[in-house]
Amino acid sequence: MIKTIILYSGVLAILSSVACLWPSDSAAQDFNCEIKADSDNLHVYVRDFDRDGNPTRRIIYRGWILRGQRIPIVSLSGRISVNFKADSAKRGSGSNELICRNNRTHSLP
Repeated sequence: MIKTIILYSGVLAILSSVACLWPSDSAAQDFNCEIKADSDNLHVYVRDFDRDGNPTRRIIYRGWILRGQRIPIVSLSGRISVNFKADSAKRGSGSNELICRNNRTHSLP
């Protein structure tokens, strides 16, 4: 009986400590933003950064954003890399490193 109580107490202590380290929903919601295509249709490739500032392989979004359309983005670190090419551009593209927090809207040309 005492061994069972000690075992359950240990398991409860471990679960409590893990719950304190687990990111809360409010922390995850801070890293939300939107990407908006202002004047042209854009082909967009959005990647996340890790907490140390290094680009990751995690692709958040890849595809078209139509003119005036907004795409919601959720980042793990609050920093994203956005590569884009306008539909009307024969050559050239753009690349930005953006801060993704508090539902900020980033307009791309």
